[in-house]
Amino acid sequence: GEKVEQISRRFTDPTSADFVFATRGEKEVPADGFAEFASDLWDKIAKNEELDLPTQRKMLAMVRCDRRRKALVETLRETAGEWRTVTAEDFKARAEERVAKMCGEFAEYTAGYDEEVVADGRDKLLRDAWPILQDRFDALVRELRLEAERGSSDRLKELLPADAAMPS
Repeated sequence: GEKVEQISRRFTDPTSADFVFATRGEKEVPADGFAEFASDLWDKIAKNEELDLPTQRKMLAMVRCDRRRKALVETLRETAGEWRTVTAEDFKARAEERVAKMCGEFAEYTAGYDEEVVADGRDKLLRDAWPILQDRFDALVRELRLEAERGSSDRLKELLPADAAMPS
């Protein structure tokens, strides 16, 4: 009886000293993460464990930020092949545009979560994205080098007399 009422007051009585939602605000737990947050809280209650709401919110933010970061990186990896038509002159602008778009999508998805966790997730997103872009840039440079070598070889053949042999 008394224990149940004590727990009930924590969730229903705003005047209670240990009212769970005393510091509620729009940035505490975003609506799209509430089901996961509430489920974890209920598990803690059912197991008769101590509730640590700030830690629970931070853990939820970590899981959701990591999930979104991985999805964005996978999309970049899958679409990197589409960059074969990008010229060397356009590469930097396209890469910066793509990274800005990813960061914008990440920020929009993680709005309302713990700022420190979001900043860490954004840093990880950038660390994961740049190697993918670097690989695509390296491939572009290789393609340009081969094209230049072929062009030079063809031009050299044009300049040599017809009976001269090309050096190996």
